[in-house]
Amino acid sequence: MLSNFIAIGGQPIDQNADRGSLFERLWARIWAHKPMAAMCCLTIAIGSMVTLIVVGLIPLYLPTKQISSYDNINYLERYLKDIDDFYTIKEYFDMAINEKGPIYLLKAYTAETDFYLKLIYHIAQLHPKNLTDKDIVNRAFYVAIIARHSTLETVSYTGITYHSMIITSNDLEQCKIGTRIVTKTFFSTSKQMNVVLRCLHNNVDIDDRLSVICEYDILNKRTALDIPYISLFEGEQEVLILPYSIFNIVDIKFDKSNSPLVEIKLKECKLK
Repeated sequence: MLSNFIAIGGQPIDQNADRGSLFERLWARIWAHKPMAAMCCLTIAIGSMVTLIVVGLIPLYLPTKQISSYDNINYLERYLKDIDDFYTIKEYFDMAINEKGPIYLLKAYTAETDFYLKLIYHIAQLHPKNLTDKDIVNRAFYVAIIARHSTLETVSYTGITYHSMIITSNDLEQCKIGTRIVTKTFFSTSKQMNVVLRCLHNNVDIDDRLSVICEYDILNKRTALDIPYISLFEGEQEVLILPYSIFNIVDIKFDKSNSPLVEIKLKECKLK
């Protein structure tokens, strides 16, 4: 669904133009480990774009802050107590804390429980007006660990990956070539087209809903993580795209005679 994205610009991009736009320069500053200045500038420049503001928090946590028992267990106990297999997820969090590493947090995300659904929902609800609230910080902390922990440098992924989804005709109307989008939360993709096609074929086109394959060209390190050997489902060749990644829609193709009906190609905005 397109609810996992925020559109941030609808005009076609001049390929010969300088890509050093205000937003991209601010973004680059954040990921160049200048968090305080970047966060202040980001707040001024795009304070109305509610979900994006949390990107300024991510570098504040790592690598200086370690995986904390309080931050993680508090989040579990407060918001996830009612999910299926709660104690399975808690065990993964405990192992992450005891071993001081993020691998088990990714295993928790890929486990076949309701945890990943709750996490996606909570991350999508992050709001700039209450970023100082302890509860909000606890949610953002999970993102911070996955996005910045040095252990995960070895699984950083660049290249092509695929994602399937079912959208409405109204959703599709918002997809214009040249539009930039920002991911609002984590979402799973695969390096194998046949994997996402299998998922898509489990859904039938009905009413105004359309089957879509998205192809992502990932250019920057730490935008996505190659996690087949971390995931509990190795055969899916999963690549996890992280929140607040910026992509440009470069092509849209329609084929009414086949499924998927729509193919959308997206290219990540390259950081200088």
